[in-house]
This record gives sequence, C-alpha cells and structure tokens, in this order.
Amino acid sequence: MAGWGEAGEQSSGSEPGWDRRSRALFVALALAMLASLPLLVQPFYEVSDETNDASMYILSAQAFVRGEGYAYLGQPFIARPPGLSVMLAPLLAWRGLDFAALHILVSLWGIAGALLLFVWTRARVGPAVAAALALCLWLNPGYQHFSNQVMSDVPGAALVLAGLVAERWAARRPSARREACLGVLIGLATYLRTACVLLLPAILAARALANARGGGARISWTVFVRQRAALSSLACVLVMLPWSARNALVAPPPPSDQNFIYSYWTGIFHADAGDPRSPARPLAELAAIFPERARAVLTLLGSRLEGGGGAAEADEEATGRRSAAQRAQGPSWILGLWVVGCVAYLLVRVWRSSEILFFLLGLVLVTYFGFRVRLGLSMYVIGLAAWAETHVALAARTFGAARARAAVTVALLALTVLDFRTQANPELEQEFERARAQAQAFAEQLPADARLGARVGWHYALLLDRPVWSLRFAIDRSPKRNVAAMEGVIDKYDLNTVLIGPSKIESFYLPYLTTRYGEGVRGGDGWIFRVRP
Repeated sequence: MAGWGEAGEQSSGSEPGWDRRSRALFVALALAMLASLPLLVQPFYEVSDETNDASMYILSAQAFVRGEGYAYLGQPFIARPPGLSVMLAPLLAWRGLDFAALHILVSLWGIAGALLLFVWTRARVGPAVAAALALCLWLNPGYQHFSNQVMSDVPGAALVLAGLVAERWAARRPSARREACLGVLIGLATYLRTACVLLLPAILAARALANARGGGARISWTVFVRQRAALSSLACVLVMLPWSARNALVAPPPPSDQNFIYSYWTGIFHADAGDPRSPARPLAELAAIFPERARAVLTLLGSRLEGGGGAAEADEEATGRRSAAQRAQGPSWILGLWVVGCVAYLLVRVWRSSEILFFLLGLVLVTYFGFRVRLGLSMYVIGLAAWAETHVALAARTFGAARARAAVTVALLALTVLDFRTQANPELEQEFERARAQAQAFAEQLPADARLGARVGWHYALLLDRPVWSLRFAIDRSPKRNVAAMEGVIDKYDLNTVLIGPSKIESFYLPYLTTRYGEGVRGGDGWIFRVRP
C-alpha cells in the first residue's frame, strides 16, 4: 500500500518523534488533570432539560444491572446507542446511584480527550502549543460542565480525537490490518456517540481529494478503493450492523410516547420526530431555521461553549425566541466566524479529514431537529486546534516558528486563566436539592401499588427509583395539544397515579386533573392525583 500521511497527505511516513520534552509534558498534563478532579467534579446531579438523556442513560444502565438488557420502562431502547449505559452499568452495580462517581467516570473521559488533543496536535503545532491547547480545553467552563453530566458528549469528543489519531497511525505504515483497526474503532465509537460515524466520510473524502491532487504519487481509483476505502468502510459497517439489526428486530411500534424522538433518523428527516410514518421534513423548514441555527453554531464557537442558544432552542416547547443570555453574547458569533475562517484556511491548504469533519458536523447541527451547545463540542475542539495551527503558521512567516509558537502558547494559557473557575453553578446544586426534596415528599405520600405518570418521567424515575411514564409526548402529538390525550397513556400502561411538580410548565396540567379527578393530595410543593382505582 502506498505511503500516505494524515488524511491522505502524501507522506514519507515519518512524524516528529516523542522526545523527552513531549513525554514529560504528556505525563505532567495527565497528573495535573487527575489532581484537579477533586476541585472540578461535582457530587450533585443536574436536574434540567439539558440532562433528560442522562437520566435515560442511567435508567437503561440500571436495566442492564437487573438483567433486562438495554431497555427503558420495560421496552427495548432504540433511540440512543447503548455504549454509555453499558459503561455505566458496572459502576452502578458497584456504587449505586453515586453521582460523584458517575461524574468522575465522565471526567476521566474528559481527561482522555484533552490528552488526545495533545497527542493529535503535537506534530502540527509543537509540544508547547499542544500542551496549552490541552489545558485550555480541560479547564474550559463548558467542557467542565459537560464533564459533570452523565451524557455521551465528552466521551464522544474523546473518541473523535481517538479516531483522528488512529487515522494518522493507519497512514504512517499503511496495511490491511491498520485499515481494519481504523474502521473497527469508528464503528465501536458509534455505539457511544452516533455522530462519530462522520469520521468515516471525512477520512475517505480527504483521502480521495489527496489522491486527485497527488501528481506523480496518484494511484488508480480502483487501487484507491481497494486499499484506501473499502476495508475501513467494510470494517466500520460490520461493527455497526448488529446494533442496526437489533433495532430492526425489536423496535416498538410507532409513534414514540415515552421520548421526543423515535430514532435519530426520524428526528432529522421526518416532520414528527417521534413517528417514522410521518411525512418527510420539508426542505423549506430546514431553510427557515438555517440563519438562526448557523448563528447559534458560530456563537457557541466564539463564546467557548458558553453560548449558542442551547437552553432556549433545545427545549422542545421553545418558541424560538432567544434568551437574554443569548442576546448578551453580542460579538461572540463574530469570534465564531474567526474560528470558522481558520478551519477554512487549513481546509483549502491541506484538505485534511479534521477540517472536513468540522464542516460535516456543522451541516448536521444546522439541520438537526434540536439544538444544544453540547452538540457542538467536537466542532469546538477541532476549531480550537485549527485556530492555534493557523496563527502559528501565519505568525511564523513574520516572526519565525519559535516566536510564533511561543506567542500562541501564551495566548492559549491566558485564555485558560481567564476561563478557569472551580466553583460549580450554585443554581444547579440548589435545583438538585429542590428536586430531591420534592421526590422525597412524593415518595412519602405514594401508596405501594402506585403506577406513576408525570409530564416527563425521566428525572422523577431516577430520583424516586421506580418507573415513571411520560404523558407530554402523547399530548404534544394530539390536535391542539389536548391535555386529555394523557388518558391514552394512562390506560396503555395501567397507570393509576399522576405526579405534578411545582414548576409552571407542569402546573399547566392542573386544571384538567382537578376538574376530572378532584383536588388531589399535596406532596411537598407538588400534587398527587389518583386517576384510576
């Protein structure tokens, strides 16, 4: 097989070796990050719309522990890949619902991602800049926030970086074995984070473009497909196939009444995210959201993961209005354009897989059925690295490579110091304590035979340690969002009790419930309604 460098660049197969300085920096970074865990890991759980999926991951992991397989509320779970729940299951079996332990696990993935960023960028920008990049990522407030959520975003970003490192490893001494390993790694990564599959088309596109521009090193396209595309693609598809086959065999009948989406495919391409039988999503709808969504992506890049409209736009009931916090971001989207410009500059110069992947991820985000800042984490990491590499390259033309790297290192360290903070968000901690107290108040009033429903059951099920079915999705799907549509869910799952918490959005159901079932019983600041004998 011909020698190809990272992302298809013609290469002699050589790469700057791991000298003593690079090894020392890597070890120092690893030790410093591990030592910082007691300061950065939060022992409480974030009970918010941002972590609905986290509760579902934990509940599905508990199903693994009970021997029920990958299931949620007794049904096979198909909406999310099983990797995170599989990873959580041993920890839950050992420690129970220990939120600090769960956050340590995700934070260890965060450390792995920061160290992989050092490994990946070291040859591009030098050890000092790469170390500053790793620190800048690890101590970024948004990255730390996501590292304290039991979600797949941080592990997924780490696996994206692992895939980029593996791509370079496979290209250094090309062989069938290395190509197969690359494909297997990408396939396995999709079991934790589905978006990792975009690594494969990004790598293949970069290789194809490099071959098209390869001059004397160009190989025939038949040989290219056989040596540089087929094996890695086949390995990836074969690894992904069991999950797809399993879902096809056990998928519950649509529409989904316990989740916002039926599957990722349905969420992206169908008008009703919970029903694959619904019409295709109109192209006009995608075009209409593009300007606001593009600005949100630019804002999350420019505000370093602290903006972009996640909270308001991600809520399935959002009106599309930007929050005051978003409006206060001001010029963040302009800074985001700066990052995108750096990625585009490198893409035009080199056509590497990382920059192609950046724009593929962006294309998904501007068309996705919902938007959250955390979904742009991998884009941010690639963009941060591109920003550093671009400025090293441009400054080196005037000041020389050594001074350019020193200046970019200082800039990144200054940004790290500016961003760094150890205190968790006190509002999130207070909300957790309120939610836990409310769950305890409900538990004290519930009879042993209660089968529970709530507006959304995910967090309630976790804090009560018992099944709680969701009512809102059937209501949302009904004409004019008729609250009476909850009766279908109540009958379908033999529910006899409905919980209404103190939030304004839950109290929307109170008029219907009190009219039909009486005043109910107070449980803390919420209400308990007996809806069936």
